[in-house]
Amino acid sequence: MTDKTGMTVRGKTGDYKIIKQLPKKQQGGMGVVFFGETLSKPKKEVVIKFASGGDEEKERRLKNEAGYLRKFRNQCENIVLYIDESEDGADEFFLVMEKLEGKDLQETIEELGTKKLDEKTVIKFSKDIANALQFIHNKFLYHRDLKPDNIMIVRRNGEERCILIDFGTGKDAKGVSTIFKIGTEQWSCWHNFHAPKKVSGVCDIYA
Repeated sequence: MTDKTGMTVRGKTGDYKIIKQLPKKQQGGMGVVFFGETLSKPKKEVVIKFASGGDEEKERRLKNEAGYLRKFRNQCENIVLYIDESEDGADEFFLVMEKLEGKDLQETIEELGTKKLDEKTVIKFSKDIANALQFIHNKFLYHRDLKPDNIMIVRRNGEERCILIDFGTGKDAKGVSTIFKIGTEQWSCWHNFHAPKKVSGVCDIYA
C-alpha cells in the first residue's frame, strides 16, 4: 500500500486528513491503520483503517467490521466507537473509528514484567470485557479473535476502562462460516481452526 500520509479522504458524513501510519506493532493482520483528523471544526482525532494490499478477502472483512460497529454505535461503552466509512463506490474502502488514547492489554502486561495486575483491577477489566461480550453475543455476533492485543485500556471519567477492538474476524451467528484458521492460535478455541460452523459465544469466553 502506498503512503497515504497527508492525503484527504471522503467519508459518508465527512472528510478526513490522514496524519500518519501507526507503528507496525500496532497494525492488525487484516488492515493498515492510520491516525487522522476531521476536516470539519472542531477538529477531532480519529483512526482510519484500510484493507491491506488491495486484498479482496481483507476488504470484505473490513466491510463486515464496519457493518458491525455501525450497528453497535453508542450502545456499549466497552466497544470501540464507529464514526464513518468511505462513500459508496469509492476506489478504496476505509473505516473511521474513534482514536483511543491508551495501551492495549498485551502492552500493559509486558510492562509489568514479573509483577501482576492487582485483584481489583483484574475484576474491573474482567467485568468490562464480559460486558462487551455479552452485548455482542446478544446481538448474535461472535468476535473470534479475543486476545490482549485487541483490548485497549483507556481512561474515562477518572477510571481505566477496557475497550474491545478489531471485529474483522467477527461472525454473525445467523450466518455460516467456511473460513478455516480464524483468530490467533494461542487464544483461539479448537472450533475456530477445525470446525468453523460450530463456532459460538463459548469460543470468545474460552479466549
